[in-house]
Amino acid sequence: MSRPIYTFLPSKKPTTVKRKKPLEPELPNKRINVEENCKDQVSKKKKNLDIHKIDTSIVSIFSALDNALVYYRAINNGEGSVSFHHLRQSVEMQAKKSFTLESLETIMRIWPDSFKISPVVILFNGTRIGSLSIDFPSEKFNLAVRLKQFRSCLESLSLNDINLKELIPKNPSEGNICFSEKKKQAIQELQKKTVSTVPSDIVDHKSLKYRQVSLLERARLHTFENTFHTN
Repeated sequence: MSRPIYTFLPSKKPTTVKRKKPLEPELPNKRINVEENCKDQVSKKKKNLDIHKIDTSIVSIFSALDNALVYYRAINNGEGSVSFHHLRQSVEMQAKKSFTLESLETIMRIWPDSFKISPVVILFNGTRIGSLSIDFPSEKFNLAVRLKQFRSCLESLSLNDINLKELIPKNPSEGNICFSEKKKQAIQELQKKTVSTVPSDIVDHKSLKYRQVSLLERARLHTFENTFHTN
């Protein structure tokens, strides 16, 4: 015989039904605040990534510039002063980044005493141009210590206002061309040889024109005169 149905019901406990809270329309201000918070978080994250990329890039350029200066010191008998235009390609090849005047300004803003910079006139691709001479601040230096110091200055974020474009000579035709000591000695020796070996009648007859020609043209003129007298 089956049991009564009331035996399966809970004993003397009222049955309660949980009702969900009725849905309310979202307030427009609340929705706007949530969207703004999301946008702020995304922009901050993107900004941090951009700053990290900039920091990594400028550290690579600084390290490559140090190495390039050491290389030029080695090939120029210990003379480390090199122009910005002559260093540019070497730095870009090592850092695999674009090395511009703005990059050098950023380095000097982060660490003003990192390099000794002065205006200079150079002969670049056969043209006199204004440039900047870059050198180490002292004769004694350690690349590992310099890199560590640059990183610490970068973390402090105390940037200085520097405008290197104002240092570049505006009229390069009026300034003297800056050569390394090795090149100066070679030019002086070539001038002595050329002046001492050219016949006096040629110098008297073409003195003004001879002084105006370049060193290469003087050497060609000397070779031509020797060939003419031999024949």
